[in-house]
Amino acid sequence: MVAEVLFPTGLVVPLTERPRDQLTFVVVDPPSQRLIVSIDNVPELFDLSTLQRAGSLIGHRPVIWELRRVSGGRLVSSSSDRQRILWDLRATQPIVHSDLKIYQSWSVPRGVLPGDPLLVTQSTLEDGRWSSALVNAQSGEAVLNASLPAPWPAHHSVAASPDALEWAGVISEGADDTWGPSRIFHFTAAGPRLIHTETVVDSIPAVVSLHFLTGDWLYCSGARQPPLMINLRTGAQRLSPQQGPVAKNGLMLCYDDVAVMDLDSGALAPLHSAPPAEGRRLEALMITEAGDEALVVTDEALEAWRLHR
Repeated sequence: MVAEVLFPTGLVVPLTERPRDQLTFVVVDPPSQRLIVSIDNVPELFDLSTLQRAGSLIGHRPVIWELRRVSGGRLVSSSSDRQRILWDLRATQPIVHSDLKIYQSWSVPRGVLPGDPLLVTQSTLEDGRWSSALVNAQSGEAVLNASLPAPWPAHHSVAASPDALEWAGVISEGADDTWGPSRIFHFTAAGPRLIHTETVVDSIPAVVSLHFLTGDWLYCSGARQPPLMINLRTGAQRLSPQQGPVAKNGLMLCYDDVAVMDLDSGALAPLHSAPPAEGRRLEALMITEAGDEALVVTDEALEAWRLHR
């Protein structure tokens, strides 16, 4: 596997080359001027202005499952050692370690709390109550919490909003072949609100995990196909094609369809007017964070598409 930077002039600058044994990740973080490339479980850092190597992120045992940028020149990583680490990309060092057995997801609300502390979600089921909370990772103190009646056994999972003091959670009571419906809640300072219920699919919970695509749109993963997306503000629902990266303006890249989906309207815009001939390559690669451009690769070229609503 080779990582390269391609310039519009046609210039190609090689960065690194390694055996591809595990998942690969590429993350760009403009605030810290860092490009992060992980091919073999050792994320390497490069300076965006010079493309010179600036170090590595050492701290995980394989396999790395996630590399995701958050605000303030920081990066979240998680791996099969069941640890999640928050990194300072400028100093190239870890800030916080957390155990995935307790903390399910991360959130960094900007300007909501003094000092922009890292918030994590916590979910427990004990003594007939399902409790969840937003917790300050540095102090361990709960910023907001909620509790609902729920008998054991049950599957439960929570996810933090990327830009507000809110979180979402799903709970499915039962076990093995006795699962009940999946109930999805939206948690705020005003308390929990039931927003959706999904029935069982082939004796498996229809929804087992959640994550935020944007501050408004929630993605529901589980046995239900196609997966469901829910807008927490309007209540709108969308059936999801194969999920790809989502821009801040709510445009989602759909890998299989080689198209862009507008989450707000549900419109799907193909990036090519016709499917490729048999044996020919046509693949959607990425969408910019602002949602104004997408990249598509064919057998002949790497294409940049301008996106307009």
